[in-house]
Amino acid sequence: MQVKDNKIQDIYIVPLFIKSLETFQAIYVLLRNCIFNDALNLTRILFEEMINLGYCAKGENKCKQYIAKEIKNKIKMINAAEQHPEEFPEELFQRQPLSDRKKELEKMLKEIGRPKNVSTEQMARELNLGRLYQVYYRMVSNEVHSNPESLNKYCKVGESGYIREFKFGPEIEENKVSVIFTGIEIMLIICKFLSDYFSIPKEEDYLKFNEIKKEIDEKYKNLEL
Repeated sequence: MQVKDNKIQDIYIVPLFIKSLETFQAIYVLLRNCIFNDALNLTRILFEEMINLGYCAKGENKCKQYIAKEIKNKIKMINAAEQHPEEFPEELFQRQPLSDRKKELEKMLKEIGRPKNVSTEQMARELNLGRLYQVYYRMVSNEVHSNPESLNKYCKVGESGYIREFKFGPEIEENKVSVIFTGIEIMLIICKFLSDYFSIPKEEDYLKFNEIKKEIDEKYKNLEL
């Protein structure tokens, strides 16, 4: 994959792919060491990398919407720093006047046409991944956001229905081998986006990857997940 003429999509798609590879490798390492819960949490990050990459690949305007999200977040951070300077490190104010930095960001936003806001859910829907977002992404978000349901694994409940004791350490690690299959599935979707955009991997290679994935699924379908 080569970046030609500083094409804006290429500049963001290639690093997003590299980042997704690193995330997948981290998931694999955690699973090899039986750290299943954190590996599951990382699939949420991998999912977002997939969505961002696919969205940037849809067109230059979509890529600009992705870029604009970060610019707008930085402007919000500057506004927060101006309102509550005591909450931010002094170095932030010493590097450059915040008003000047805000002007630079506003200029960048103007140069890319002030794209409208777009959420991760909306991006997923435009990529025909809305169902996957509703089902899988929301499920893993429970764990990442420490919602009440995510705390169940730390409690051992007795016959009376009351908590008998709290658990921690290796005891709370749920053996979810399915996490690696989820990671592979997400990487295959990323490969499809890359194939459509760069023609790498080639369509026949992508289809071959899918066939291998199906064979693995069939081989381990009765495995305790």
